[in-house]
Amino acid sequence: PTDVPVTSPPSPLAILRRMKSLWALAACPAGAALAWASFLTFWPTHALDKLSLPLSSVGALMTLFPLGGTAASFLAGPISDRIRQRKIFILAPGILLPPIYVALFTVTSPVLVGILLLVAGWNAMVWVPIIRTIPFDLKLAPRETAVVVGLSMTIVPIGGAIGPPLVGLIEELSGSLQYGLLSIAAFPLTLLVGGLLIPETSPYRMDRAN
Repeated sequence: PTDVPVTSPPSPLAILRRMKSLWALAACPAGAALAWASFLTFWPTHALDKLSLPLSSVGALMTLFPLGGTAASFLAGPISDRIRQRKIFILAPGILLPPIYVALFTVTSPVLVGILLLVAGWNAMVWVPIIRTIPFDLKLAPRETAVVVGLSMTIVPIGGAIGPPLVGLIEELSGSLQYGLLSIAAFPLTLLVGGLLIPETSPYRMDRAN
């Protein structure tokens, strides 16, 4: 019998060459991660200095940030399906997080700070389930999905690792923690840039168009 040549399956890495927008999808959270890590590291110290509250009160306020993020993690998917949109949950945090962070680094009203922490937590996490969902919307093969998720999980922690040392360096140079924190407020704009570069993938929206 004639031997049948065995062909190797295509490399899943090829998906990054065929669909350039997947690079934007994987990398766009890096700036948000940088700001998030910096905020979690230094905001309690900033709050103790600027809000004139005891440590217990600052800790209680800080719980509002993950509370907003937890709500976003549970609700982002159902809301996205209902409104037939994915990109808005990446674009909106990219627009809203910079001014929210600036406000958190400058306002001194505990009530306003509490509201801002809830809103900041929501916007800091609402994009996470959406970005994880988009590869499935695109009907990528399992190995291709693993490549995209792996790329994101490689790039995003780098952003998170850069943030706190950057704030610390600026604090040392300027003598002001507030200046250090304000310096990272604009980094979540990477979500806006990435959101503009990726396609809208909601299957509900696509089905409606067909």
